[in-house]
Amino acid sequence: MRDIVNAVLMQDDKVLLVRRSPHRLAYPGLWSFPGGHVEQDETLMERLSEKCARKSGLIPTSFSFLVSIPDPNASENDPATYYFYAVFAWTGGEPTLLGDEHTELVLDASRYRSS
Repeated sequence: MRDIVNAVLMQDDKVLLVRRSPHRLAYPGLWSFPGGHVEQDETLMERLSEKCARKSGLIPTSFSFLVSIPDPNASENDPATYYFYAVFAWTGGEPTLLGDEHTELVLDASRYRSS
């Protein structure tokens, strides 16, 4: 079973989104939240902080669990569950796109809402 933690970073009426790089195996090119796979020797919260820092330069300081969702596209032999955390405050200043796992970063959900 794979556990994947995601940070839903919120500021005012905005949410941080990142676009997955086209070379990613899972969900290439799609918008998502910063996060990543939880290693065997770490907690969800440890991974949440590490992945936020590594992918956006931000370290969550105030957050709460939202929901867990099984990946509907995972195989029966390799199930995965996503754990979402609402992040209300962080250190590190403004979000910055770090690494090559994502091609874009925005802190504005308004243009991605369905009408």
